[in-house]
Amino acid sequence: DGCKPASDEMKQADLSDSYMLVTAPASQCTYAQAAANVMAQTSAAGVVMVYSKGDDVESMGGETTTNSAGQSAAVTAVSYVDGSALISLFEKNEGSLASLTIEMSSEMVPGYFMGIDSDRKLYQLGYWWTYSLQYVTLEARYLTYLSTVYEREAKSGYVVPVLDNVPLKNDHPASAHIIDLPSEKIMRDFQTLELDMKLTCEGNLDQECDKWDHVITLGASCNITDDSSTFTYDFYTGDTEGRRLSEDGGFKNEIGRWVTPFRREVGHWLTDVTPLMPMLYKNENGCNFTMEIISGSWVTSLELRWTDSISDDSVLTPASVSPLQFANRYYHDSFDSYVQYNANRTSNIETPEDAPGKVVLEAIISGHGDCEFEPTAHFWEVNGNEYNVTYFGAGTAYGCQDQAVEGSEPNEHGTNWYGRDGWCDGAPVTPHYFDVTDSWDVKAGAENLVRYFAKSYAADDDERFTESQYHVYDKPSVETDGCQGYILMSSNIVFYD
Repeated sequence: DGCKPASDEMKQADLSDSYMLVTAPASQCTYAQAAANVMAQTSAAGVVMVYSKGDDVESMGGETTTNSAGQSAAVTAVSYVDGSALISLFEKNEGSLASLTIEMSSEMVPGYFMGIDSDRKLYQLGYWWTYSLQYVTLEARYLTYLSTVYEREAKSGYVVPVLDNVPLKNDHPASAHIIDLPSEKIMRDFQTLELDMKLTCEGNLDQECDKWDHVITLGASCNITDDSSTFTYDFYTGDTEGRRLSEDGGFKNEIGRWVTPFRREVGHWLTDVTPLMPMLYKNENGCNFTMEIISGSWVTSLELRWTDSISDDSVLTPASVSPLQFANRYYHDSFDSYVQYNANRTSNIETPEDAPGKVVLEAIISGHGDCEFEPTAHFWEVNGNEYNVTYFGAGTAYGCQDQAVEGSEPNEHGTNWYGRDGWCDGAPVTPHYFDVTDSWDVKAGAENLVRYFAKSYAADDDERFTESQYHVYDKPSVETDGCQGYILMSSNIVFYD
């Protein structure tokens, strides 16, 4: 009887390999309370709850997941008829049921749920991680996002295929040398450049995909005879005192970044990279595009899409790009210390001879390692004026789940719902663009001072986490001396005319 206290003999017995057959007489306690009572008082491996006559077996709810020994325990339920049969067997054998084996398992059936997207294609709904309609509605949000992707793909423009179902592995980058890119003049006839990236698996089902999340980074190197734009990784290897780098990204040629999902094959994203268009202008000798990942096996496709043609000559477009580099940039991205990470993060940028009509600061930033679930904030001072981006959703209950309608794949085979430091599983790492024209000295040859620094915050704020369960994301209350992981950042100053 789960509603009564357990006997001393039962409390002291080693039941770590046994399941308890439990009843909950009507009106004395709930089924969830009975199960919780038994688990709290005994070392049982699990509970088999016998429902009362006339009650339908259903999910009991409750939050208890461990027994009195602090070990994980399982709870299941059987009907009154099946439970009575088990009790009868137990009584007939005088309490000994050594031949009765109970096995707890969870089995997903491929195609148990499916959807149809706005392009009338069959669509998998992912991992059934919650036994509620939330599982379905989350996919509906992502399908809404995909419908906007299809709409944008249908717009007229100039499209250049780069990769077409190319394998992407840690020892096999997906790369291509493209020689038929449009000229600078044609590129600047459009207001928008987007990366159209698809990520799928070698099989046809989600469960055939790689199970871990890793960064995918895309580099573009044009005019490969020019050393200043050659795709290089010199700063990745370093020496023993270099940064603890596990994921790729953060180099000066980076034009795009994504994070793989936990075992899902429906990734499809459009990322606006218009300010980085000048990286592709010098393409007389073609451009190398290289997509890399440190682990896993995926299949990727990529197109460059120029859309929104310009008919007004007064519209400003990106003319040139200058990488924002700092004295300690490449070997000191470990955010172990506020002082050390932010030291020597000042750069002087000269205004080009053709005075710009607009200046934009671009940055792709994500925190990894021990920074994954730690909130950070990033600041740029341009000639003394501040611009910033904050990642206060990191470490929250649903920080990434809430971004399904923005392109973060839901229902993954992992904890994709938690907020991360500037990124989500199964989503692009969205570039940030700041119009810094009002802070810039636009006179030709003028020196402009750009300073970057970052702050980190504690994520173990119970009140803040509770608020996030209601989709409220408050600013963390406690600053920390670094998030003890590392930050991947590539940043540029873009001049428009």
